[in-house]
Amino acid sequence: MRFVEEKLSKPQWLPTRTWVRELCFSVLTLLAICQFFLFHFVLSGSHDLHLRRASSLKLHEIGRRANDLIGKTQRYRNFFHPHAQTSINSSHPSASADDGDQLSGQRGDFSNYTNFSNYTAQYPRLQTTPPGAPGGNTSDSVAQRSKDELVAPAKYLHPAFTTPRPVKVNASRSPKKTKVLIFTMDSLSTRVSASNRGGPSGEIVVRKALAQGLLGFGVSSVVADTESKFTEHMKHAGEYCMIILDLWTWAARGGKAKPFLKPHMKKVFLLDFFGNASTSATVFGNSRILTAYPTARFSFLGWFVKEAPRRKKLRQGVIWGKQASYFKDRWPVVLALARLSSIHLTIKREKGMPEHENITWHGTLNSDQWFRLLAESKYFAGLGNPLAGPSAIDAIAAGCVYFDPTFKEPPLPTYTSQNPFLSSRVGAPHVCVVQMGSRSEYERCALAALTGSVQPLIVADYTEKEHSERISKIFAGFLPSEVEGQQSLPPDEPPPPPLPPMSPELVKWVTQLQQKRACLTKGQARIFLYHTRKAAGTTLREYLQPVGRRWKAALDESEGLTLDARFLADTESLSVTTLRHPVDRVLSLYWYEHVGWWDGIKHDPANLKPFSEWLGNWQDGSSWKTSFMQENPGSVYVEVQNYFVKSLSGWQGPGAVNESDLATAKARLREFDMVLLTERMDEQDHAHALSTVFDRPVQRKGHALKANKSAKLRLRDKLAPDEAADRRTLEELNRLDLELWEFAQELVQVRLAHLDRLDLDPELPPGHCKQQQHTRPPDLSKMLGIHRPVGHKM
Repeated sequence: MRFVEEKLSKPQWLPTRTWVRELCFSVLTLLAICQFFLFHFVLSGSHDLHLRRASSLKLHEIGRRANDLIGKTQRYRNFFHPHAQTSINSSHPSASADDGDQLSGQRGDFSNYTNFSNYTAQYPRLQTTPPGAPGGNTSDSVAQRSKDELVAPAKYLHPAFTTPRPVKVNASRSPKKTKVLIFTMDSLSTRVSASNRGGPSGEIVVRKALAQGLLGFGVSSVVADTESKFTEHMKHAGEYCMIILDLWTWAARGGKAKPFLKPHMKKVFLLDFFGNASTSATVFGNSRILTAYPTARFSFLGWFVKEAPRRKKLRQGVIWGKQASYFKDRWPVVLALARLSSIHLTIKREKGMPEHENITWHGTLNSDQWFRLLAESKYFAGLGNPLAGPSAIDAIAAGCVYFDPTFKEPPLPTYTSQNPFLSSRVGAPHVCVVQMGSRSEYERCALAALTGSVQPLIVADYTEKEHSERISKIFAGFLPSEVEGQQSLPPDEPPPPPLPPMSPELVKWVTQLQQKRACLTKGQARIFLYHTRKAAGTTLREYLQPVGRRWKAALDESEGLTLDARFLADTESLSVTTLRHPVDRVLSLYWYEHVGWWDGIKHDPANLKPFSEWLGNWQDGSSWKTSFMQENPGSVYVEVQNYFVKSLSGWQGPGAVNESDLATAKARLREFDMVLLTERMDEQDHAHALSTVFDRPVQRKGHALKANKSAKLRLRDKLAPDEAADRRTLEELNRLDLELWEFAQELVQVRLAHLDRLDLDPELPPGHCKQQQHTRPPDLSKMLGIHRPVGHKM
């Protein structure tokens, strides 16, 4: 109103046309103010509770539009009178004339704060990328929020930030400067409201984590949600130990600091989510620019994540993205994933979007619903947007496998994928890297995630302890010293509980394994590999061959025949085998053994059989299978029904196996010295087990197939159009194998938990390792090698 009062009380000698413009602008301003107060008057007189609740949001909207209109009036006035510098919305004498424009909170309005031509050109797109609290989904009304947050109430916080640490303050000596002032783009009420509707909120997570972390050091946070409130707080800037801003709220025109900030620049820090503040770094220095992820140049602040709720994992996945625009040109990938299992989307279905029975459309979820969905899902698939958001880290903490798509043209120099930090710092099995838009690669990762399991993992850099340590280092010298009884860092985590006592079976296993290993290192024992088909047997053989050469130990291998129990009874042979999910193994066998042969080797498509026909030929009881087993008793080179039970129980065919054979298979599996799971070969515990026992680091590389790698992609629609139905059929046929698979997972988990008890240099009884020629009975020796029966390609 100062502008209106000035013009009416002190008329200036201006041309008539200019006077008319000034009068019109003044009338528009008065109309906007009258509309605001008239609506407020009517609202305050209403006794209808529902009307008042609904109208409060309308009142907030009218107020925002009134401020927009005032801002536009000021811009037009400045256009016609460039020398006028009077501010409408700020009473601070040094406030910029643009302060009135900032009340709208629109992203474009802030581009005139700075002159970063490159960054502001990209930011509208990038700013939509960081997700919020996992999914950024909070449903609290903006109208219910206080305009200035003194450390936001718990219900507005990311779930990881709702446990404040107590602070003991010396009552006899009042601490000074125990407040920090925060004003960033994401603290604007319009940005918070947009986040609640599914908009960007990654910066909100970082800001609230910082506020919660500072509270642990006795520092409370005052968060301004408008430019005018920030200007008002800056009148008392001396009360704050630090001022936290971002790239858009610290600068006026030309990329220079706002005038009232200049006396306090030494205690100003900038939040920069992507770490691209090259221009601002010349003003603040690298150490006072804080990023969400580690960078080589700036200070890494980040945020912290707490343990997610534990729930039973279902055969389903989640597609990352809260805005429909993220799914543009990505629907073929989404539909390919939907054909494999149920998938969940956090957007509402709009006109033109495809339909599928396995797609669930949630829309915006609140935080509890979001974390529950992640806890029940097997994977979390990125589609390229949002870029580098916190949701991927939250998904890994909930036990999901994150699919990280790579870019052909990175949107930012260091962002070669949607979240390069996770690909480089975490990696497999928690991260599966895919090529953007490649259906086959997404399917590969999805099948591995659906059939395997990963443990929830809180990335080391994003624990509460690490976050608190970073705060203490970044803000050293700014945190109050009068706070007593407060640890500058959280206490060290308690040591892990001791391992439970071992059962007699585990004691026997550990003793036997360490004795065999000791003999093996002296060249006085063998390695026996029972090579299960399409279960990483070739990879394991390639790993063990250098071990045998180094220790001068024989490597015996058997593939294609059922197991003879005498191999396991050999006390001077360290036995190893692998298991894989039965359904995945059969599907891999079809594409490798049958399609790979006729399409990739023989180039004879006439002999290609659809999966259903091929499966029917090899089922127990079929005429082909019966005659084949009569000619090749004990052969399991091509087996589609309960392969592992047949292999381990010594089955000879041609009849089916039963519960008794399953019990025998379980007993034989316990006799192996090492049992590994194909789906977990890349995991830390399996790599640790192999390197501990065989003293050789694991360098995982997939076995190259002889078949054309594009065969499945080219022929899938023709040979196996309904993989979901095929999988259901295989689950019915492999009921006993699936039970054995569950048993194997438990066995492996228990053994690996006690592997550190292995004595790598045990005291052996004299003569325990016998000098021998490593000979076997002739009939047993005939079972070594690869046994490929005639007709196995049919």
